[in-house]
Amino acid sequence: MVNKGVRWNESETKKIYNANKETEMLMRYLEERLFEKEIVDNSADSPTPDRGFGRMIYYSGSRRILVSAPRKRYKHIHVVLSNKINMAEVKKAGIKTGNGKTDVMLTSNEEINKLVSLLETGWEQPGGVKDEAGTYKTRTLEDWLQLYEKDEAARFREHFILYEREAFISNFTELVELRNGTINLGEFKKILDQKTKAKVEFEGNRVNLWGFSGFSGQMFFNQLYNMAEYTETIEELTTEILAGIQISDHEEGDFNWTREKLGRFGEYIKSLKKRAIEQGFPPKRCPNTRYMTFFLSFFWGIQGMEKYPIYYKASRDGLEYLGYSLATDTQAAEHHKYNHFVDKLYELLEDMQKYRGEKYMADMMSLSSFLYYVASSIEAENNAEDDDKDPIINDEFALQIRDVLFEEGYKFSQMKTADPEETGLEEEYTGSLIWQYSGESKEDVAGLLIIWESEETYNADLRIENEEGDLLRGKSVDALDDVKFLNELRGYLQ
Repeated sequence: MVNKGVRWNESETKKIYNANKETEMLMRYLEERLFEKEIVDNSADSPTPDRGFGRMIYYSGSRRILVSAPRKRYKHIHVVLSNKINMAEVKKAGIKTGNGKTDVMLTSNEEINKLVSLLETGWEQPGGVKDEAGTYKTRTLEDWLQLYEKDEAARFREHFILYEREAFISNFTELVELRNGTINLGEFKKILDQKTKAKVEFEGNRVNLWGFSGFSGQMFFNQLYNMAEYTETIEELTTEILAGIQISDHEEGDFNWTREKLGRFGEYIKSLKKRAIEQGFPPKRCPNTRYMTFFLSFFWGIQGMEKYPIYYKASRDGLEYLGYSLATDTQAAEHHKYNHFVDKLYELLEDMQKYRGEKYMADMMSLSSFLYYVASSIEAENNAEDDDKDPIINDEFALQIRDVLFEEGYKFSQMKTADPEETGLEEEYTGSLIWQYSGESKEDVAGLLIIWESEETYNADLRIENEEGDLLRGKSVDALDDVKFLNELRGYLQ
């Protein structure tokens, strides 16, 4: 549950949490400072009444800045920062970090002032400065263009990916076959999964050409299909998908038609979800409509790579890094976000033309490659500055959980601290500490998520998922200590 436009003093979280007075005062002071310095312009209350806790979420436009929660026994508030934060600066300021990648524990007004000062001066990217419009930049657009043009390895990679994608499209006949009725939607989904998961060899590395196999793509497709199968409406889903991915007649550069496509598809998903839940389909297995933008844009893109940009996260991050903000004055409806994204791409192309004094062709594929270069370069710089590894690697309790998994026959080879967005969880889990274990599957099990209530308890929601991200089993654990939690986990796995 996320209730936007709610401040801390009026929040349900404050009413139900029964936090100690010290942390309640810290919560109020943090919020006052964030709004006073115009670091945020909106807040939301995210309570969990049946568990007696919750959290506050703070935004600047549509961008989440941080999440905070009080404490019952401890004298600090728990704050989870944006996942683009450079944590090295936090540590330099003497602020204590927590168990997650970007969480901190604030114990005084002085520490809150330090954090607010860092946020205010634009410290999120190494070497970043805040311009007059309030955006963060590490280099000018002209700097990035020069770097990209001189980076022969990056340009070679771009040409290689372009060649392989063109080869993929020329051999992807299944979309025509689906339209002609030669194959059904289930067959199409299976073949699409196989083909988009296939990786190509590039300089000793295996490269995924499309990035379609995650939550926004194939897993979203799987969840949609599962709902339609449950409600016996596969033909209806087929019709809606084909209508959504069909490119309407339009003038070159006009993307208004995508609003209608996304609007209709979003309403269909909501309707299907309502019907499925009424018939007994588990709500947690329903897809999130925010993934539909990438989903439809992928199919538009493979029908014309040079004309129709795919809604890649790297492209959006690249735009933000360059100062082309995707934030809006209000929470834009999902079916408007793609148009806003395209508008910013064309702004970037116009600026490229100004810097180069020549006509830049509106080639969306090349532009996507450039933005990937910007986003991945800055990500590499951020990682280079922060030498710390994921805290879960050295967490004794996390290792004990891994050992229990091994004992019960679950050979999970990876464990990490995960972000709610990358796991596909609803926004109400924003700010939660999430441990993710994944690897080889046992009886279709490929992953375990442990969503902790807080760092001061052994209460958590457990989610066992298959490789498609579908929930197989779920359980809430309320344990008094680590031993009881591990015993509950063993029983659950058995």
